[in-house]
Amino acid sequence: GKEGKKDPGASSIDEPCRSSKVIKRKRDAEGEIKHLYRAGFLLGDGAGMGKGRTLAGFALENIARGRTKHVWVSVSKDLYDDAKRDLRDLGLAEYARKKCHLLGSTNINKFEDGMIFATYSTLIRHQGGTSRLQQLVDWCGSQDFDGLLMFDECHKAK
Repeated sequence: GKEGKKDPGASSIDEPCRSSKVIKRKRDAEGEIKHLYRAGFLLGDGAGMGKGRTLAGFALENIARGRTKHVWVSVSKDLYDDAKRDLRDLGLAEYARKKCHLLGSTNINKFEDGMIFATYSTLIRHQGGTSRLQQLVDWCGSQDFDGLLMFDECHKAK
């Protein structure tokens, strides 16, 4: 860029953030800006307003963008069928049938990709000496994870 002009893709970070190694963006080898942070979204509508359908819509968009692993956490495993229905209703019938997995007694390492549906209570359980939460984190693939983390009914999480 020209001297004295800021690159519109650049971002400045204040000193406290730099010291904690928080970086918002960087350029890859081709000069494309890569975002190194994640955005969050909270939807607090009442019962029956379509929050599950909205989450399924987020999944549809992220699947279309090539993101292959997603996590949907809710209060009850009964909502697993509702989540699959919402995905089917948005045109993801095959994905709902083949790629949606309920985190229960299942070994999730056998799934290369897809969506893991878990309950808050399942995340605190252990299987084989490891917490189900840690198994889920390992399945996601550490810092390279770029899929969705969806927390449905999060006000009921304990």
